[in-house]
Order: sequence, then structure tokens, then C-alpha cells
Amino acid sequence: MKCGVITQMCKHVKNLVSFVPRYEYLSRMSRHAKKLRDHDINPCLAETDATTKCMDDNNYNKDMCTDYFLKYKNCRKFWHGIMMQRKRSGVKPEMPSAEERKKILESMGKPY
Repeated sequence: MKCGVITQMCKHVKNLVSFVPRYEYLSRMSRHAKKLRDHDINPCLAETDATTKCMDDNNYNKDMCTDYFLKYKNCRKFWHGIMMQRKRSGVKPEMPSAEERKKILESMGKPY
């Protein structure tokens, strides 16, 4: 069976669609997804990216990325504790900015 013109065009379009520049990808992200990529909102962005990279590199075998999952979980626990402490103390915003978090980590060492 011969490929028709339409089939060849579909393959060509599919190849073009599979390549989406990063700026277009970010502009199409939902508001929630953009928040998760914001350093001021997500304190564990580096751990998130490391976990995702590990999963990609190891063909989504979770057993190979246990250390990364643990680091992410500890990061979330740590910053959640800081956030709750600030909330009880009446400090706004409850989650420190990226600059404040950097200073906190420098003064404590990396606790997670």
C-alpha cells in the first residue's frame, strides 16, 4: 500500500509538533503549573527537577530514584515546618521568598 500525500503531510506535521520551543511550552502551561515552576513559590524546585531527571534517565524505574524521592520528601517537610512556624508567628508571607530561603539554608547548612 502506497503512502498518500495526506499521510506524508500528517507525518511531517507530527514531526513539527513534537518539537515545541521552551518559551512556547511555558506560555501554554496552566497557571498552577507555572506556580510550581516559580522559585518564590516552590522551595523544592531543584529536588523536583532532580527527581524528574532521574526518572527520565532510568526509564521510570522508581527503585532507581529512591534517594531523590527521599530528598524531595524531606525538603517538603522542612519547608512546610518553616511555613507553619511563620504562620503561627503571624509572619507574612508564610513561605519565605527564594532569597530568604537561601539565607536560611546558608545559616543552617542544608538540613535535608
